[in-house]
Parts: sequence; structure tokens; C-alpha cells
Amino acid sequence: MNIATLRKKAQGGLLEVEDLLQAAIEKQPGLSGELVRLATVYGWQTQGLQSNGTRVVPLAKWAAVASAYADSGFDGLRAQVQEPQDIPFVLGLAEEIKSSDAVAFVLEISAQYLRGEASEELAVRIASAFNLLLSFKQAAPVSAAQTAAIQNFLIGVYPDLRAEAKRATCLLALRGVGDRSAIQFVEAAADFKEPWSDTKSVVLRAIRKRLKAHAL
Repeated sequence: MNIATLRKKAQGGLLEVEDLLQAAIEKQPGLSGELVRLATVYGWQTQGLQSNGTRVVPLAKWAAVASAYADSGFDGLRAQVQEPQDIPFVLGLAEEIKSSDAVAFVLEISAQYLRGEASEELAVRIASAFNLLLSFKQAAPVSAAQTAAIQNFLIGVYPDLRAEAKRATCLLALRGVGDRSAIQFVEAAADFKEPWSDTKSVVLRAIRKRLKAHAL
């Protein structure tokens, strides 16, 4: 996603968040300066409502996160997470970077929850990031120590989550890291209602398949 394409999409009103994230991941030269210019020209906002009452896409926030990573990598993102309201945006970028550094970075953020410095909403957002990083094809590489830490986080926060959708997200993230103790944990968890009724079976099947593949 080069600068010329970003500029053209912005001009046509077709620019999407995914475009900014892709340009950041590619660390396109001159990205941060161009995003500052585009934000000024097109009046990008950090929050607000459109005339029909729907929320605006906070392109200014996404642009700030994209610029931080393009300029300074994860060190730039660490500066961004000093503001709690910006953490979901930072995670939105980190979960697209399928690398061990991205996993380590999300683990850093998860430590805030374990210290009691984060909300239930953030815990779910972290779980979602781990799920996207590790539960699908082309998953990020993860060390044994990271795997254990992520599993401990997910199992640790699960009892704090009240809504079924949030608990389902937490369990689904175990697919990429769960071991035999995670299987026992999932089996013991309360069953889910629709539309999450197959969550436990999906998670158990994925963990068993992964463990079997690693044993070969």
C-alpha cells in the first residue's frame, strides 16, 4: 500500500483503516508526514458522530498509530499505549503483524490487566488479539514461554468475564496455545447458549489437533 495509492483512495473517499495498517506494516517511506497532511486536508477525526447519528471512523487515531509504528516500530507503539483509550487501536495494528515481536508486545499489554490496571473490555480485546495472532493459518511464531504466559492470561481472566460473547472470545484464543491443562479447563467450563453453543467443541478440537501435530 504505497503513498500514491493512499493519496488516491483518500481523495476518492475510499480509504479504509486496513489501508493505513498495511502501509504501516510495510513501513512505507514518508508515511507519517503524508498521513499528517491527509488528516489536515480531509479533516480526519478521532471521534464524533455523523449527520445520521452513526459514529465516524476515527481515522486520525488510526493514522497516529500507523505513523508511530512506521517511524519507530514497537517502540513507537509503546508510547501510544500510555493512553488507555488508545490501546484498542494499537492492538488493532499489532494483531496484523504476525511476528514473535507482536506476540511479545501484546503480552506486555496483558500484564497491565494482571496488575489490575485494565478493564474487562481491555481483557477481551487482548484475548481477541491473541486469537487473531495465533489461532489461524500463518500464525505468528510463539515460544514455549510465551505460549504458557498467554494460556495463563486467558485462563486467569476468564472468570472475570460476564457476557457469553466475551467468554467465548477468551476460550477461542486458547486454540493457538492451549495444552492438556487447557483441555481440562475448557471441558469444565459451563456450556454456552446460541450462537456460541459450539465454542467448547471448536476449541477442544483445535487444541487436540495442534497437540497431536506437535507430537508427531
